[in-house]
Amino acid sequence: MNRFWSLAAAVAVILVGGATAAGQARTDMPDKVTVTERNEGQTIDVRVGQPVVVSLPENATTGYRWAVERVTPETVEVREGESQYGGGAVGTGGRAQWIFVPKAPGTVSIALKRWRHWEGDKSIVERFHIQLQVVQ
Repeated sequence: MNRFWSLAAAVAVILVGGATAAGQARTDMPDKVTVTERNEGQTIDVRVGQPVVVSLPENATTGYRWAVERVTPETVEVREGESQYGGGAVGTGGRAQWIFVPKAPGTVSIALKRWRHWEGDKSIVERFHIQLQVVQ
């Protein structure tokens, strides 16, 4: 009988420990996730409704600006964030920001391009891609 209870206790510890670890993986995520050019090509783990702030270097005085190239609006809400430019001097670069809010679990692909919109796709000088792995 002691063997049975020892085995049952071991199984209970494993099950409870696994449930706790799985629960922590979801609840330990920060309120928002900030992504930069260093995250190019990466997969980012997020929850439904957890904002993902994409912050990329930009110098608007050159005419080249970041724009969303590809995202599925049914799975992600897209908001343009507040760009940040320092110094106030003409020609000073800064950072463009975009906010993506996942609406449902699954894998979401996001692509941005840096271009001069009035010149069309031939003016694209840089692209940025990430994937979001969205959990409930």
